[in-house]
Amino acid sequence: MLKDKKFLITAFVSVLVIVLIGVFRPREIDWSPTFSSSDKIPYGTWVFYNSLPDIFGKKDISINTRPIYSLLHRRHFENTSLIFVQKEFAPTAREENELLAFAAAGNNLFICTGHIRHSFADTFKLAEKRAFFTEAITNNHFKDSVDYSQANFTNHNLYCDSAYHFKRDFYYTYYKVSDDSFLLRATSWVDSLPEVAVLGVDGAGRANFIRLRYGKGYIYFHSNPFAFTNYYMLNPRGSEYAAKCLSYINGSDVVWDESYKKANRQTKSPLNFILSTEALRWAYYTAMAFLLLYILFNIKRRQRVIPVVEPYKNTSLEFTQTIGSLYYNQSNHKNIAHKKITYFFEFIRNRYGVDTAVLDEDFARKLSYKSGMSKSAVEHLINIISGIANKTRISDTELIDLNHTIEYFKNNCQ
Repeated sequence: MLKDKKFLITAFVSVLVIVLIGVFRPREIDWSPTFSSSDKIPYGTWVFYNSLPDIFGKKDISINTRPIYSLLHRRHFENTSLIFVQKEFAPTAREENELLAFAAAGNNLFICTGHIRHSFADTFKLAEKRAFFTEAITNNHFKDSVDYSQANFTNHNLYCDSAYHFKRDFYYTYYKVSDDSFLLRATSWVDSLPEVAVLGVDGAGRANFIRLRYGKGYIYFHSNPFAFTNYYMLNPRGSEYAAKCLSYINGSDVVWDESYKKANRQTKSPLNFILSTEALRWAYYTAMAFLLLYILFNIKRRQRVIPVVEPYKNTSLEFTQTIGSLYYNQSNHKNIAHKKITYFFEFIRNRYGVDTAVLDEDFARKLSYKSGMSKSAVEHLINIISGIANKTRISDTELIDLNHTIEYFKNNCQ
């Protein structure tokens, strides 16, 4: 037992030390691009979402976590804006139909994503293009630092002379429509908007923010979701850019979508939380290793072998045979007959309630009536019993005759 206590104390102290090291060590920054409104990490959108009341004023702002089809199917929305900010936008065919019907009814879709599903983009003859670092630098598309890309607006009221700068990934996305001449009009703004309008461009004049008229509503596409994350929203220039992008949206209600992000996120079980943290993960592995070693070293039985105790045997038969042999060897038939008669009288008293003190005519009549035996059979039994009672010794034949008579009575009485 002392060894077991030492082992358990050592394992506990080891796990505790690992946990404390992990708790007090500097935490690494999580750069995962979740774009979730509940995440305060650099690439979450907590700041942007909580800035919506300041941007839209007193409009009703809500979060949607249901599938898009469930949100929009057979429901009527009026003057509502649905906002998506995520890395990829890949609705199903049924969701595409519901989104288009939503926009056609006079509502707004604001889709900020680095990649759009081809079938959805093809509806508007919209092509996504990607420019890589080497391409951009070689073609001198960016006049500022090679680590940042520019973004600006085509509307002269929103245009910024110094432009807005965002840190680039190894590539960035811009839009191209089927009509090449349309891109040439990207730098000019007209009050009467066409079916397709470029609202924003990058440093090379490529469209990164466009608006498409669909039915009675509008669909906005923005190619850089990182511009709306906490990393940039905490900068006054970044929050200014986001507010200008949303200034195009007119609507009484705003719905922020989290359904796609929720579907792509892992289930937060306790084990997932432990394994997602390095310190807790190593503590968990260490505890499992100690537990495995404890099982391996204690798998062998350490208790003394318990001896097998044989159960007691039923010796009733042997006892009966012994007693019978004793009586047989002594030839004391009168004693055996006396015991047989005594047990028989006990049987009569218990079963029929007849007194056996006097074996007279009245006794024979009562016993015959209650037992259902004939009076002659009862009288014959009484005669045998009375005859043996008056003798000091009896023969084997008399003892056997007494036994047969008593057994006959017991087997045939009621």
